[in-house]
Amino acid sequence: MKNSLIHTPTENEIIAGIIAGKQERSIAVMSMLSGLWGAVISHFEWRADINRTAISARCPDCSC
Repeated sequence: MKNSLIHTPTENEIIAGIIAGKQERSIAVMSMLSGLWGAVISHFEWRADINRTAISARCPDCSC
C-alpha cells in the first residue's frame, strides 16, 4: 500500500480559492438579480396591458 501525503495548501492557494469563491458567488447573485428584475418588468408590462384592456372594454369608442 502506497503512503500518500495530504498536500496542505499554501497561503496563495487559499487566497486564490477565496477569490474564486467570491467571483462565483457574485456571478450567481447577479444572475439571480437579473432574473428577478426581468420578472418585475414583466409584471408591470402585464399590468399595463391589463389596464389598457380594461379601459378599452369600458369605452371602446373613445381614444383613451
